[in-house]
Amino acid sequence: MPKRMSIVIYAIAAALLINALLPGFAWALPVKLSASTQTAFDKLVAESDSATSSNLTASYSTLAQLDKDINNWDRAASTLRHSNEEALILLRKQLRQVNSGKLEQLEKQVQQTKVRYQPLFTLYSVLNDQLKSTKPSKDKELNAALKRRVQTMKITVQLAKQDIKAKEQAWKAEKNKTSKLVKSIRLVLTDIDVSKTRIKSEKSAASSKSKEYNSTWKMFNQSVKKSDKRSVATQLNKLTSLSRQISTHKQRIHEQEQKISAVLAKAKAMLP
Repeated sequence: MPKRMSIVIYAIAAALLINALLPGFAWALPVKLSASTQTAFDKLVAESDSATSSNLTASYSTLAQLDKDINNWDRAASTLRHSNEEALILLRKQLRQVNSGKLEQLEKQVQQTKVRYQPLFTLYSVLNDQLKSTKPSKDKELNAALKRRVQTMKITVQLAKQDIKAKEQAWKAEKNKTSKLVKSIRLVLTDIDVSKTRIKSEKSAASSKSKEYNSTWKMFNQSVKKSDKRSVATQLNKLTSLSRQISTHKQRIHEQEQKISAVLAKAKAMLP
């Protein structure tokens, strides 16, 4: 076998090995030729001049490497996406529980205070009813005694009401504070929607380029079988260009997932 032929076949085999070792992804692009087409491609490369042969071999190797890059970006984005989804689920759960212990304690204090003072309020109400039903002209001593007792209890009742009001205000203030905090955290999380919109756009663009790639791949195979060197070179260059564009879209998707991670970290840091 001629030396140049051996080098070419080795280079192509190495490129195919890179692709064969990659895990399967939905976005995987075809880069491996069928046995018969591979034979035709090897022959076409071997029969080409040195410059053309080197160009075809390098382009084919680049294509395999780009396919590897695409899969790597896919894997990295997928791993990060799952991590972000889990973090968001946990964060939403934490948001529902923000200051829950403190709020429950304050609410309990309000209820306990009301229960503690209820006998006082009941007695005060009863005395007032008795005072209203007692006529001074018929029972001056009883009426005077009730008035003194009501007047004495009035200050105590007012203090009790103030105590309840203070605890209710503390509870309400904490609820408002918590509500504002949760609202501010949710506002930070809206940046995730921005990234998701961009991810959707990048996925759409990658899908469009992938379809164009598949169409070009078919034409590339046909050109190889026809031993059309010029067409093979043209199609191979186009495939490389499309792969680069797809790889860029995949990289941008990963970058948006990183931004989502940063948003989640920022929101988590705001939790009390």
